[in-house]
Amino acid sequence: MVRFFAKAELVPARNFEWLPAPTPSGALALVVIGLLAAVGFSVGFLTRSNGIVLAGTIGYRLVLDQNLYSNHAYLLVLVAFLLVLADAGVTFSLDSRLGWRRVSDIPNWPLTLIRVQVSLIYLFSGLAKLNSVFLSGQVLEVHSRLPAIVGTGYGLVVAAWLIVLWEIFQAGALWSPKLRSAAFVGGLLFHASIVLLTGRFPSAGLIVFGMVSLSCYLLFVDVHPGTSANSPYVPNKPFSTRPGQLSA
Repeated sequence: MVRFFAKAELVPARNFEWLPAPTPSGALALVVIGLLAAVGFSVGFLTRSNGIVLAGTIGYRLVLDQNLYSNHAYLLVLVAFLLVLADAGVTFSLDSRLGWRRVSDIPNWPLTLIRVQVSLIYLFSGLAKLNSVFLSGQVLEVHSRLPAIVGTGYGLVVAAWLIVLWEIFQAGALWSPKLRSAAFVGGLLFHASIVLLTGRFPSAGLIVFGMVSLSCYLLFVDVHPGTSANSPYVPNKPFSTRPGQLSA
């Protein structure tokens, strides 16, 4: 973001002309504020305030200019905002340890929306790849560093089909108690392979996307047996199941 506003030769593609654009120093200040908010939100310090600031700074970047849009940042804004609505700092946070937050049940609908969002990402990512260009292996050949045994000929075609089938499978498997463990392991391997096999130096966006997606997997684990998925609230009694239980 700072480099974008520092380069005068770049052609802007503003989404809203009335939205003020920052100077290079202002952009740097926004980045610093966003990073501080991200750290505070992660450790649960002033969780709601930092969550709103984090979602706001990234959201401002997304709507400011089309050149700054990123699917990964869009997902991060959604997750941060929904976690604020879900009262993420009510437990396991500095706010809770310092006694700034009263223990209460957690609204279930924002958590459900995050689960649905994660599933939709995998589903539409898989469906979008159902085209001759991707299924022929051309995209993988250009943008990945697959091993030699896979990176040529029919190996690329097989790899492309496996990626499509896995993403569509993952969208539903996360919701199934019987398939959830396999989905967790597959998701970890999938996102790790994206980072390790995409180009010489993986982008920060891919790393953030993987971390956000994998962290959302925890919301599919039911730590409160007997609580209906349609219940408006989730009891604030973490880890009430046996260790390792991934039932729904």
